Amino acid sequence: MSLMHHRRSSPAVDAGKPCTARCAAITRFGYQGPAREQFRLFCILENAEPEELRRRGLSGPAIVVITGLRKRWMTTFTEADYRKVRRLGDEYLATTPRPVAE
Repeated sequence: MSLMHHRRSSPAVDAGKPCTARCAAITRFGYQGPAREQFRLFCILENAEPEELRRRGLSGPAIVVITGLRKRWMTTFTEADYRKVRRLGDEYLATTPRPVAE
């Protein structure tokens, strides 16, 4: 099953949404698990000209997972959660070459 298409009986998947103005450079991917528990991956999409990607230490475009969080259904993440996501994203973006495993 792809992230973009799922049957109604399948757990819900959201296929990449901006992480609001709180985390502008970060994209959020989500999955709804058992008992509607919400799982979120916060990612940075690395896409630039080939020479810029090489400067960043990347062999090509990449999806970099910054962190993951989980929450109960119908609850929200705290501002402290979003601060952590922003801090980790800022640390990643400030590092050249990027600290990624291939």
